[in-house]
Amino acid sequence: MSKPAKPGARRKSQQKGAQWERFVSEQWLQRLKAVGVLTAFHKLEPVKVGDRFTKDAGADFVCCTSSGRYLAIECKATDQNRFKRSEVSQVQTEHLDAVPLSFLALRIGAEMFLVPWREIPWETLKTAESVTADRLRAWEVRSWMGAREC
Repeated sequence: MSKPAKPGARRKSQQKGAQWERFVSEQWLQRLKAVGVLTAFHKLEPVKVGDRFTKDAGADFVCCTSSGRYLAIECKATDQNRFKRSEVSQVQTEHLDAVPLSFLALRIGAEMFLVPWREIPWETLKTAESVTADRLRAWEVRSWMGAREC
């Protein structure tokens, strides 16, 4: 049985996620738009009532490339050594599955990755799927120019 979350853990997790989304927007997407790789990108916001999310929005960002291709990006961050697939909601999974060009922008500790959704090398340990930074080395991003290569 899993342990109950520590008080404030949800808020801390949401803050960490918001910081990572801001980083992806400002350091990757805005720069890719400035050099013409992207023509547009938009942040999809979940429905909130007060401070609580009541409905998922799907992927975090939708973008249009200069060649007219639509893509979706879901941002996730963890300080654990493994990222659990269960952290991606059903609505987000359905959105990423529906878009031919979709990515997981993942931060594991200080390491950043932009991984094509369909190529994530999930491992099943016991009953849960997860992935480590070591399995994602091919998609590591060290600067916004690295995001351009993906």
